[in-house]
Amino acid sequence: MIIKTNGIKVLVTLSAVFLLSPIALAVDCPIPDTGQTKCYDDEQEITCPQPGEDFYGQDAQYTCNPHSYTSLAGGIMVQDNVTGLIWENKTDDGSIHDKDNTYYWQLVQSVFIDTLNSQNFGGYSDWRLPTVMELSFLVDRDRDDPSINTTYFPNTVSSYYWSSTTSAGDPYGAWGVDFYDGYGSLDDDGKSYGYGYVRAVRSGQCGSFDNYVDNGDGTVTNTDTGLMWQQDTVGWVLYTWQEALSYCETLTLASHNDWRLPNVNELQSLVDYTRHDPAINTDYFPNAASSLYWSSTTNAGHPGLAWYVYFYDGGFGYGGESGGYLYVRAVRGGQCGSLDTSTTTTVASTTTTISGSTTTTTTIDAGELYIYGNIVDSEENGVQGIPVVLKFNSKEGGSEQDTSLTDANGGFIFPDLDENTYYVYPESVHAYSPEKEEVELKNEPVYVKFIQLEGSSGCPATEIYGANSDETNLLRALRDNVLKNDPAGRELIKLYYAYSPLVVEMMKSAEFKEEVKENFGLMLRLLVTIDYIN
Repeated sequence: MIIKTNGIKVLVTLSAVFLLSPIALAVDCPIPDTGQTKCYDDEQEITCPQPGEDFYGQDAQYTCNPHSYTSLAGGIMVQDNVTGLIWENKTDDGSIHDKDNTYYWQLVQSVFIDTLNSQNFGGYSDWRLPTVMELSFLVDRDRDDPSINTTYFPNTVSSYYWSSTTSAGDPYGAWGVDFYDGYGSLDDDGKSYGYGYVRAVRSGQCGSFDNYVDNGDGTVTNTDTGLMWQQDTVGWVLYTWQEALSYCETLTLASHNDWRLPNVNELQSLVDYTRHDPAINTDYFPNAASSLYWSSTTNAGHPGLAWYVYFYDGGFGYGGESGGYLYVRAVRGGQCGSLDTSTTTTVASTTTTISGSTTTTTTIDAGELYIYGNIVDSEENGVQGIPVVLKFNSKEGGSEQDTSLTDANGGFIFPDLDENTYYVYPESVHAYSPEKEEVELKNEPVYVKFIQLEGSSGCPATEIYGANSDETNLLRALRDNVLKNDPAGRELIKLYYAYSPLVVEMMKSAEFKEEVKENFGLMLRLLVTIDYIN
């Protein structure tokens, strides 16, 4: 069976099927990663622990939708490539965009936002004040003062920025984020008296991620994010941060044993800012405590403190990792993968050895800067023979690039690098998560990881038709011969693989499985009808 490659017809056909199908679980605003790359105990930075060791399972050991940005129109705007949001960039020129301008919350719309829209700033007239979640998702929790990527947002003041989110329990209160360290707080008098800085945003809007499915087994799935949550606050037991990490990593619930402590962004996504006491959907989380819950994220400026979310009103701050006792809610799934791979770093007195496998080793001088990593499939198996591209601007001017080929365990390395900002990405027709990594190389080597989405575990078509059936082979041919050759087609492939595990999970319902089968059947019949098969 051969599919004729009329790309437009296939894309229109497949798009129609995706729109009609329950497989199309759209995510308008995915949850970006926190940016944390270092590991900590309850006092200081440490070498990232291995499974079974104390403090294993913290934020830096999982990567979830890594931050990725693109400067637009000469840097006056920045696009967040994870959420799709476009942000105003601040200046230092005395204009309406000047970094030092502050506003009363009540006057932000009339004095600032309306002016941007009347001026058609950047060619757009739909600028607005961001929600508190959108604003907090900009925070880079690997740094502070300011806690944001200053390469893309260079004129950020280490202070309080307004959001559009008001308090559910206080008619005078409005939420904001302090970009000194990323603290999220409610200004009780904010609407009337408080001054704050402002950064405008446009394109889409992230509100509460409030689309849930009660799985009936002690878990709840959020269909916006793909995350599965532990439903109960177990026994209302309080834990230290170390105990919270251990509890989640060793938890077996609903036949799953890959639970983890959520990072602060994931945990905040549970907050419903239209509610308080507790600020969460109690239809799905009926025994939630109006109290503090641990995240896996450490405060980068104060290693003895970890971030929490306060589910009384939705605030987020930090508390002592050793002396603090807070509640816990475990999570699993989503676009997260463990950084615990076969790649190891061994520091000796004179050399550093980087091994992407047990057979391939590159030895470099101690103190040398390098970028290294792995490409793995959905089952954490290394993928061999994939070209990985490193792009950067040379000191002499102009853009340069280098290429490394992955070894038998998917390992690659770019040695002997200078301090610089680099872009690393696989050069392949396959879909990857992430597509590209931006790396700021400064004081130490940096590890990056790409997951090849093709072959992701939990394929709905294989579940329905079998791995080697005519139907499955036809769909593979459509993917490999047509969709991979078109940018829009590659986006559809990524969408399919991103949500396949969740769809397979939901196919435990016979009724839902039959709906999925009917939509696959529609796709196959349409391909035959429009003569795509010889």
